[in-house]
Amino acid sequence: MTATKKPDDSKSAIAVKTDAMLTAIAADLEVADASGSESVTAGAATVAAGMVAEKAADTEVPVLGKQGSKSLRRNVGIVSFYTMLSRITGLARDTIFGHIFGATHATDAFVMAFTIPNAFRNLVAEGALTVAFLPVFKTTDKEGGDAAVKRLMSQSLAVFPVLAVAVTAIAILFATPLVDFFAHGFHRVPGQFEETVQLTQWMLWYLPMVSFVALTMGALNARQHFASSAASQLIFNTVHIAVILTATRLIDPPMLGVACGVLTGGIAQVIMQLVALDRAGLLVRPNFSFGPEIRRILSLLTPAIASNAIYQFNIAALRYYNSYMEEGAVTYLYNADRFFQLPLGVFAIAIATVSLPALAEALNNGGKEKLTATFRNSIQLNNFITIPSAVGLMVLALPIVATISQHGRFTYEMAL
Repeated sequence: MTATKKPDDSKSAIAVKTDAMLTAIAADLEVADASGSESVTAGAATVAAGMVAEKAADTEVPVLGKQGSKSLRRNVGIVSFYTMLSRITGLARDTIFGHIFGATHATDAFVMAFTIPNAFRNLVAEGALTVAFLPVFKTTDKEGGDAAVKRLMSQSLAVFPVLAVAVTAIAILFATPLVDFFAHGFHRVPGQFEETVQLTQWMLWYLPMVSFVALTMGALNARQHFASSAASQLIFNTVHIAVILTATRLIDPPMLGVACGVLTGGIAQVIMQLVALDRAGLLVRPNFSFGPEIRRILSLLTPAIASNAIYQFNIAALRYYNSYMEEGAVTYLYNADRFFQLPLGVFAIAIATVSLPALAEALNNGGKEKLTATFRNSIQLNNFITIPSAVGLMVLALPIVATISQHGRFTYEMAL
């Protein structure tokens, strides 16, 4: 027996799917600067979020019209603007870091230590939690209204921070084997491995903070409050720069001061998100309870984490190989990746800004041919921009790196 769908049902599903894709993509574009990698590792999870939202769409939802497309462009524009600023401040932070410290065993220890909490962050927090939380939030909002949303937020603000602290505590307890997994080659240099372990144990406390930011980002984006989440990374970079310029002169060893800058930036992000939650009417008293919505989010975390695990394993393999190379090699690769990924991140935002409204319109109008043509044009535009950018970076690598990074203790030989 074949069930006949009402014509509006498919559009309802498409509308929810489009909205989920927008908010998830917005989250993807916001989370990259702290880790020094602009790769959109949650891309597969973004698609998964859209699919989950589509399956959840079993009641009527308004289809995006001209006003919806205008709102879509405005929201993506907000994310693009703040993400561009975060890219600039992220590059400024790395330039200042190189100016003060150069590329040494100590900077290698910091970069390696910061890689580990960021691997957890990309794997579990911003890479999966935001995407798993978002469709459940939207379905709860649609079916249960404000009371159900506040119940979900109350449980989420209790359960997930506690889980994040528990994961962090376990990671700190096993920091030595973790660092050994990422940087076994550091044993060759006296004291470097031990310094990396110490820095890792400090910066792992950034994980609960960024997990909270990821959780609240999903809720705020679902309610169309994009500005605070998009500006979160800008705040982190700005605070981190301020601490690098001040605390590193007062704290010994200086890299511990840089690590304190990471934690201070995380605290600033949490405060900013708390204010945004309050303004959005989503700041409620935490209630530690595993309701059906929480269990649903936890079930969605597994495929989202699996989709991100391959990339994080690749990062671990690269860092492991780097740890056996010459002094400064880890820092060199970190900086090279920043330069490589910077234009990619900027252009990805521009392409998303141009193509998302057109894709949404094609989806909502049910035109498969129009959707295919729009998607093909987006891919062609991406290739048109990124391929020449890659060639340009290859040809002009030295003058670009030297102009931006060759300052202070970051010498010409390091730029090479």
